[in-house]
Parts: sequence; C-alpha cells; structure tokens
Amino acid sequence: MDENGDLHDERRLAAVDRAAAILSGVPLSMDAIAGAAANVTGAPIGVVSLVDGEWDRLVGLHGIGGVFALTRRIAVADSLCRSVVASGEPVWLADTADDPAAARAAVVSYLGIGAFAGVPLLGSDGAVVGSVCALDHGPRSWTVAQRAALSGVATTAGLLPGVAGMAAELTVNLLDLVPLLDALAEAFLVVDGDGAILAWNAAATGTFGWTRDEVLGTPLHQLLFPDRDAVTIRAILATLSALPSERRGAVRRQTMWATTKAGRRMPVDASIRAVSGAGGTRICVSLLDASGRFDAEADADRREGLLQAVLNSLTTAVYVCDANGRPLFGNPALLDVMEAKPTSLAEAALRLRQYLSGPDGTVLDPADYPSARALAGEHVRDAPMDFHVPGRPVRRFLANAERIVVGNGAEGAVVALRDVTVASQDRVRRACELAIARLLLRCGYSAEVAQRLVGAVADAQPGSRVRLWLVEDAELRLVADSSGESRPAAVRRGESRVGAAWDTGAAAFDHGTGVAVPVPGADGVLGVLDAEPADGEAEPDALAAHLSRIAADLGHHIHVHRQDQPS
Repeated sequence: MDENGDLHDERRLAAVDRAAAILSGVPLSMDAIAGAAANVTGAPIGVVSLVDGEWDRLVGLHGIGGVFALTRRIAVADSLCRSVVASGEPVWLADTADDPAAARAAVVSYLGIGAFAGVPLLGSDGAVVGSVCALDHGPRSWTVAQRAALSGVATTAGLLPGVAGMAAELTVNLLDLVPLLDALAEAFLVVDGDGAILAWNAAATGTFGWTRDEVLGTPLHQLLFPDRDAVTIRAILATLSALPSERRGAVRRQTMWATTKAGRRMPVDASIRAVSGAGGTRICVSLLDASGRFDAEADADRREGLLQAVLNSLTTAVYVCDANGRPLFGNPALLDVMEAKPTSLAEAALRLRQYLSGPDGTVLDPADYPSARALAGEHVRDAPMDFHVPGRPVRRFLANAERIVVGNGAEGAVVALRDVTVASQDRVRRACELAIARLLLRCGYSAEVAQRLVGAVADAQPGSRVRLWLVEDAELRLVADSSGESRPAAVRRGESRVGAAWDTGAAAFDHGTGVAVPVPGADGVLGVLDAEPADGEAEPDALAAHLSRIAADLGHHIHVHRQDQPS
C-alpha cells in the first residue's frame, strides 16, 4: 500500500480507537492531567501515555496537535516514554541530544523535543501502566520542585477510577457514540458478541442504503452478508468474542462481498476489532468500499491477459528478468529456442546463457548478455548472437534489449530474440553459389576445381564434410573430399544415401544428418554431391536446394569438359 493508503488506514483505525476510548470518560480527564503535568513543570507539552502492546496510547495530551492529536498513539519504538515504562523509574533528560536512544526516537525530530521528563503511572495494583510526561522544545534542567510536582501529578492520575485497567477495558456508551460515528467518512458499525447491530453511522447508510432505525438489532451476517461470506463474518465475530481481554485490540482485516439494500453486491475491505466494556463484548466494524480497487484490478487483469496473448502469439522469443537478472517471464517462442524443452523458466534462462555465444563462436561473458547490457543502461539493437547446443545446428539471432524503469530505478530488462538463422544461412549459401559459378566459368572443371568446390560448400556450413562422387565403371568414385581424405572410395548404385541419389536421380536424406543430390548430365546422372553437417541440419530441404543448384552448374561444366577431351 502506498503512503497515502497507509495514512488513510491509520486514521481509520485511530478513529476506532478514539471512539472507544473517548466514551470511557477517562481520556477527557487525562487531557486535564496532561495539562497539569505541563503547568507544574513550566513546559509547553504534557502527555499521559498508556502502554498497550506495541503502542503508547496518548490518552492525555496538552500542547500537541496534528497527527498525534488525531491518532492518539505512537509506536513504542518511536516514543520517549518507553524508557520510563521499561525501567519503572522516573527519567529526566535535560538535553535529548545527549541520550543516543532518545535522539533516535521519531517523536524527538517530529515535535522538536529538546528536554524530557517522565514519571511512571501506576495502577491501583501498583503495576506500571504508562507514564506522565512533560516535554520542552529546547534543552533545560528540571528542578527538584518540578520533579516533585510532576511525581505528584502522576500519583493523582493513578488514583482515578479505571486507570489500572484502562489499556484494555473500555466502557462503551452507545448513546454518546452516535455523533462521533456520524463524523466518520467510512461506514462504521458496532455489534455485540452475537453479531446484532448496536450502532450504525451515517456513512453506512450512504454506502449500503439502510437507515439506522432499519438495522438496529439485525444480525450483521443476515443484513450485509447473506451468502457465502455469512460463514466468514460469523466465524470472525466468534473468534474475536472468545479472545481473552489481554489479547483484544488486534485488528482483523478481511475482504468480503456485501449486499446493499438495492441488492447490489459490492466488495468491501473490513477492519474488525473487539473491545470490552461494562455491557459486555462489543465489536467495532469499519467497512470501506473496495469497488474501485476491484475494478482497477480487473482492468489490470484484462490488460495483462491481452499482453500475455500477444506475447504468446509472437514468433520472436521474449525474455524478461528482474533488476538482478533473475528470470520473470518467457514466452513459448523462447522455450522453442531451447529445442529440448526445459522444465522451468529458470532452467530455460540457464540453458540460454550456457549456449549463447558471439557470432564468432566465443562464449559470452555475463556482462555481455543482452539483459545485462540493458540493465547497465545500453539500448541494445540487432546484436548478433548464436545459440549452439552441442549436437544441434547453430541458430543465429538478432537481440534487442531495453531496461524496464519504474520511477527512478531499474526494475528489470526485456530481451527480444529474432531468429534469423534461415535468412543468414540463405545469404551465406547464395554467396557460396555465386563464388562457385564464377570459379567454374573461369576455370572450367578439373580435379583441382572439384577440390576447391567442395571446400567452398563446406565453408558455407562450418564443421560439415562435403564430398563429390562421379560415375565411373558402373560405380560412384570419390573425387574430392573437404576433409582432405585422399583414400580411394567407391559406392554402388542404391548403396547408402549417396547411392540412393544416383539410383533415383533425386535428393536423398539420411535421418536429417546429411543430404546427397545428383549431379545431372545430358545422358543421366554424372555423379553425386554429398554434404554432412557436423551438428545435423535444421533445414535439410533448404540445404538440398542449395546443393542442387551447385550440382546443376557443375554437371554442365563436367559435360563440357568431357566433350573437350580427346576420344
């Protein structure tokens, strides 16, 4: 929740506290005691503080306005009174700056406190229930007479009826409660331990439609929560009613769906707490209309669903990480890049980083990852990257990456990987075909040209082995090998993929690991051009088409070469 939301919630809870406390009649007397504490010490500020769990409840105030006058409480950790209560002894600080614990207390900087005097407030049983304090804006000494006078004020306060149990036991007078509740902006009501409505303010009428006279005595669950939330609210009321007095005061928060007088269902944020009084258990319920928040959340869910659908439909791989590089999102296209599907996004991110390399095959340093570069403030555009899983064809990507900034800080980065493997390979192969065509036009066919040809084809798909076979004496004989192998080799018709290409006159594939294409001639197949990529071939049909174009040009030059040979 943001700061404004915290303040709003704090004021709402404070109103609940003050509603119960004021009606006890004791805090009004405590303000007079606080005034007496200031007067007898000559200080501008007087405070009567009661200990209630983690809070100092400011039941008596003199010379203080603003948020403290509104909330009437301060966290024990931020209070100067904590040292008085903790020690059970008076505390006299002539200069708060000289006391490290006091200097750290939030109340010192907020109110500009320079000097502090505090005396324990004892209940009728002798237990410390709080403190009576005097505060000044500048450093000052506390005289013996002032110390004695402040101690006398604290003793007098301890003799007031009800002080001993005031932190937990509150007497609720419903007649006096009405004007106060009607001043609240939120719907507020009070019910007894069984859930019967005892008080109902004007804001509740405005929110739900029923008047106070219409609802008094009606069970809360029947009026506002007649469906499935009836069980929830009844269980909460029963739990709070059963709490021992020392555990009361804690707020139970619950979001439920209420029904208005007009029959409209609306979400409400409920803050519920139990108090004890002479009339028995009373439960205060504050209800805040949450329709706006629910509408905003529903709108956000719709936008998120639309964005998810768009990202899922993209063929571009999208990856999102937080400011520390931890993966947050990956679309299906990203998982497709992995080929062997990972079991989680974290595994996919690890796999991506493990096999991502620069275009020259060098392993990327973590600082060179597109996400890391974006988090460092760089606008990454069309950065070439290779993804190479051993035993799989290399895939080429162009990476774009941007930092995600919310407010003044980076919240993460988004990376888009566009697969350009086919387009990149096509460019390389077209260049290879053009170079071979020029070679054949310039030099014709020879054994040397054949060796240069298979070398050029192998260079177009790094790591591959390319061989040229020609038909001689009813068999295919190896005439050029990019691997440098010079031993004689022969293949019969129909034998292996090379022999199958000769026999059928069409491209032959071997489980996607290699491609053999016939070298056509005027009177039939002259030979076979065969390529076997080291890591398989992602697009074997594209490789077959590439080899067939080269084989067709080669077949023409072999035919011309043979015609020029003496018979």
